Amino acid sequence: MPDFATLTNEPQAINVAPGESASSTITLRNVSPLVDVFDVIITGLPSEFYRLSHSEFRLFPGDEIETDLEFSPPISSDILAGDYEFEINLSARNHPGETVSIPATLALAPYFSFETVIRPERITGPSANFSLSINNQSNTALSFQGSGEDPEGFC
Repeated sequence: MPDFATLTNEPQAINVAPGESASSTITLRNVSPLVDVFDVIITGLPSEFYRLSHSEFRLFPGDEIETDLEFSPPISSDILAGDYEFEINLSARNHPGETVSIPATLALAPYFSFETVIRPERITGPSANFSLSINNQSNTALSFQGSGEDPEGFC
């Protein structure tokens, strides 16, 4: 493991619901004897899931700095609920080719949304065939169970 810097993230596991926000704090320390420029890079997460408050830092030997990693995944049925493993990587200009990396997890909560359409909406006779369409707009699988009744008492 490279010894030019230390890197931590608190909390290491972040829970967030789509359309909401959560954050963690990344702390980096220059433990080398040289002034250096550090870059923080997130890998393994879609870029629309997060925002780094700052990604480049100039630190003197022994200096430590914090930056916020803000998560705000969009509401989309294309982005499934579950755990997303990612890495926080730190590189330094005085140490090309070397990287300090730590793992983290983003737990994306499920949200539930669906749309239904029944055709025909109304009948005038004593019986009819109906078609029910259900469109799952959630980010997780849903199960449905159905039954019908005539609130006007004609059937």
